[in-house]
Amino acid sequence: MKSFLSLVAVFAFSFSGCSSEASNFKRTTLGARVYPLEGGVFEVVPQSGGGGPDYWCAASDYARRHLGAGWQMPIYVYRSMAPGEVADRRSTVLFTLNPVASAAPQSQFWRVSAFNVGDSMTVQQGDNQCNVFPRWY
Repeated sequence: MKSFLSLVAVFAFSFSGCSSEASNFKRTTLGARVYPLEGGVFEVVPQSGGGGPDYWCAASDYARRHLGAGWQMPIYVYRSMAPGEVADRRSTVLFTLNPVASAAPQSQFWRVSAFNVGDSMTVQQGDNQCNVFPRWY
C-alpha cells in the first residue's frame, strides 16, 4: 500500500509539472495557443492542420488582445517554423513586435507560409488572414 501511494504521489507531481506548462498559454479567437516567451517573443501553435494564414491570424489576435498592439503595428517572424520551445509540437513559429533583421533579402513574391526571419505584416494584415478560407468545422 505504501509503494502504491508513493507511485500515485510521483505521478501526481509529474503531471502537475506538465499541466502548469500547458496552462501557460493564451487561446486565440480561432483556438490557437500562444505561449509568451522572454523578451517580447511569443510562440504560436495553431490547431492541428493549420496553415500559414492560421499562424499570422493567431499572432495578430494575440498582439491585439493581449499585448495591446494597434492595427498598424508590425508583427515580425522571430524564428521560422520549427519544433516548439514550450509547446510539444513539431510546427511552431516565434513572433515578436520588435523589429528583427531579415536573414534573407525580401523577395517581390512573398508567401504567407514562408516564415522567413524578419518577415512582417501589420496586425491588421494578420487579422485579414483569419478569414482567407471558409472553415468547415
